[in-house]
Amino acid sequence: MRPLPADEPPQRLRVLIDAALAAAFALVVLGGVVRVSDSGLGCGAAGAGLHGWPLCRGGLVPSGQLHTILEYSHRFLATALVLLLLAVLWTALRGGRGRPMMLWAAIAALALIVPQALLGALTVEKGLSPGLVAAHLAVAMLLLGVLVAMAMAARGRLGGERGSPRLRALALIACGLLLATITAGGLVAGTERHGTPGEEQAPGAHMACGPDFPSCNGAFLPYGESEMVDIQLAHRTAMFAAVAAIAALAAALGRAGRGGLALALIYALGAQVGLGALIVWAGESALLVLAHLTMASLLWLLVIGAAAQLWFGSASESAPAWAR
Repeated sequence: MRPLPADEPPQRLRVLIDAALAAAFALVVLGGVVRVSDSGLGCGAAGAGLHGWPLCRGGLVPSGQLHTILEYSHRFLATALVLLLLAVLWTALRGGRGRPMMLWAAIAALALIVPQALLGALTVEKGLSPGLVAAHLAVAMLLLGVLVAMAMAARGRLGGERGSPRLRALALIACGLLLATITAGGLVAGTERHGTPGEEQAPGAHMACGPDFPSCNGAFLPYGESEMVDIQLAHRTAMFAAVAAIAALAAALGRAGRGGLALALIYALGAQVGLGALIVWAGESALLVLAHLTMASLLWLLVIGAAAQLWFGSASESAPAWAR
């Protein structure tokens, strides 16, 4: 098998990576649609076993019910993503020894699909358990992170000098705190028990603080009032820390001459915090919750992109940026 030229990634590889990134992002958003539409158990009730996953109500083709179609569409897109990642890996393998980092990234992306699929199956089997919902979202974010770094590398966006050790550490902290915030947000969403029996008897954590933000029930962080309040406060605590870290990262990027990226981070951060506040002030709304998830994913892509530039850039321009 003839290796492809090592000076730049093939067009096919760039297109496949972009398609996989778009599919992964759409999968997160569609997962949010499934959640807010009460369609999480559209293919089978908790404890349905293989009847509910990987089958859908015991068959390969779903019925005409809206909840079933939405849940099945989520699975169909996940299958398409797996096929795209396999194609990315195969195309990267054809590159020979000139693209080791791209090859390992492709392997990592495909490897993340395994726990993601298992968590999806367990989420259905366990009746949308909040912890599993949150873990499912966290792995989806990790996969998005790998793919956005691959897409940037394939487009030559990781060139230039690496950031200083302090700046790289700040980017890593911002990534960790934002991932913790998104995961805690998934836990909040999971407590709503949308589409499960007894939902009315078990209100979730979205409105556990009433209409108060940034305070909660008349106090700042009143931990211990109830389980739902504690879950909401865990999300807010992580959010406050993430906001501080991302704002500090944006300021440092601005001082380092990366003003465009700094502004993008600030705008996305402001929009995300604003959407979160609206959910509280205006009352829980399916559209606002979905917009909040979508903006969180966009903010995650920006923070990961910033971190990738700072960590994987190089002072040397002699080698192609995507292969470093």
